[in-house]
Amino acid sequence: MTTIVCGTHAITVEGIGNAIAGGVDSIEHGHEMTMDLLKSMASRGIAWVPTSQVLFDWAAEAPTNAETPKAQLDGLRKTIPAARRLGVRIACGSDASGVGDHGANAREITALTRLGLTSLEAIRAATTEGAALLGLEKQVGSLDVGKKADIIAVSGDPLNEIAVLGRVPFVMKDGKVFRHDP
Repeated sequence: MTTIVCGTHAITVEGIGNAIAGGVDSIEHGHEMTMDLLKSMASRGIAWVPTSQVLFDWAAEAPTNAETPKAQLDGLRKTIPAARRLGVRIACGSDASGVGDHGANAREITALTRLGLTSLEAIRAATTEGAALLGLEKQVGSLDVGKKADIIAVSGDPLNEIAVLGRVPFVMKDGKVFRHDP
């Protein structure tokens, strides 16, 4: 059976509200999220994919008078913990809009911790929550008997240093080793 997931890119209050009313499964971005919108998402089981690393990049590159990305990050720092409290599922996804962004997914996981998720919550956003959002939780997203053996190994404890997820010496997909650096 094929699962069809309807996610939408929405940033403004109006756009997010329209997407929720339209019955989407997830909101990507949601940088102007409000408490009322979060409550509506929680009651309807709509997931949130904040895609926040791009904002950190823009804020670092922006001149001191370019406040938009910084204001959006400040908003996310308030709404992400609120989303957790309300039970909104948070999934990890990138806004890979440039060639250099592909393969840098760990940066998004780290960004989620900079916005208030614990390391474990951010890892779950990228694994179990991401799989559930896509309707693939019976195949991937956790290490369980009967699921595909899609795993990575890192040198270090990501719960103590989330950035180690960006340094991956071992990759297995479907039980086949694709990378194993000594």
